[in-house]
Amino acid sequence: MATLAPSWAARLAMARPMPRLAPLMKRVFPLRSATRALLVGGADLITPNRPGAKVVLPWADWRWWGQAMALTVLIKQEGEDDLALTLDAPRIVIGRSKACDIQLPDPTVSARHAVIRLQGGSNLIVDEGSTNGIAVGRVKLPARTPRTVKNGEIVRIGRVWLELRFGAGMASKPAEVRAVAMDYLAGQLRAQGEALAPYVEATEGPAAGQRLELSDSAREYLVGRGADADLQLADQRCSRRHVALERVGDGWRARDLGSKQGATLAGEPLPKEGVRWTDGAELRLGDTTLVLKDPLRDAWEEALGSGDVKMRPEEWELGPPGHPSEPPAPVIEAPTEVAPEEAEEEDLYLPSPRLSAGPIAVVEPRGAGYATVDLFVALVALALIAISIAGLMYVLG
Repeated sequence: MATLAPSWAARLAMARPMPRLAPLMKRVFPLRSATRALLVGGADLITPNRPGAKVVLPWADWRWWGQAMALTVLIKQEGEDDLALTLDAPRIVIGRSKACDIQLPDPTVSARHAVIRLQGGSNLIVDEGSTNGIAVGRVKLPARTPRTVKNGEIVRIGRVWLELRFGAGMASKPAEVRAVAMDYLAGQLRAQGEALAPYVEATEGPAAGQRLELSDSAREYLVGRGADADLQLADQRCSRRHVALERVGDGWRARDLGSKQGATLAGEPLPKEGVRWTDGAELRLGDTTLVLKDPLRDAWEEALGSGDVKMRPEEWELGPPGHPSEPPAPVIEAPTEVAPEEAEEEDLYLPSPRLSAGPIAVVEPRGAGYATVDLFVALVALALIAISIAGLMYVLG
């Protein structure tokens, strides 16, 4: 990596001239070009020995200004609708850990599996050294080798297929991101014949033993004494429409529907606008006590805490869900070196003290520039001009 020393024009522009020469120096060496070069990354600085050298300054990168990348991810499922979530960040981490931006509770996905980042106007994906690797389409990528991904491309993270859509969108809340991950886990368990859905159970009162399964997260459930209630309670102190339950993010919310006797959740009055009902908390209405239980959370914790599972070779031959008609195709190993055309177009990032220390990087253009002799001659000529101007100003002054 080459290091760019301050050019002669930049040095003179930043130098503090003698007071008598200050007005003239400002006219002869305007700061507009130097200022533009400092404020706009990638500007062409005046460098006699490296004409046209392109310098990428730290503040031209999203890591300085916080420029974000809007990404909508569609998680493919076999026999079910895709799960969608949107993130708006310059760097998105994908993995099985709770610390990841996109959590995929699958044993073939490593805790920190891959990263999608914005760099130089391109969206790059890189394998973070995962157990099973990643593939863009049918091309399996080497570990820690960035690869450009485009809008609409399908990426494989372990055995999970993701469709990437870049563009504007409303970012999902953290609870919504986790809800998508839990819905994916529930779909995988259903595919294996194990359906784990949250449910409400009456533990005390006339309706003790009754249970309501909350299998549909898109609808609202009604609890009360009326015939239209999803959980009908034989409790005379309950209203016909007493409490409503609805899915919010990765949990459930209970709200009072204006009942006569009211209700309490974890000992606190239940408001009409509703509050979050946590797993195991008691909801009392009339003489009945209801408890929310979510066995999927236990499976969630188990999936996040388990170790990586190595994929079988035949699993790599399977295509994404929803494409059963396509014949299996082998996965191609991508070369470790970066393609020449991509290497030429990629700008190098210049670290700054607030990010990391290091020399200034320059993308060298093709062809020879001025030699050292040319630079020396230019400096001598400039010195003679400066002396002449100083003498003239002294005589006129």
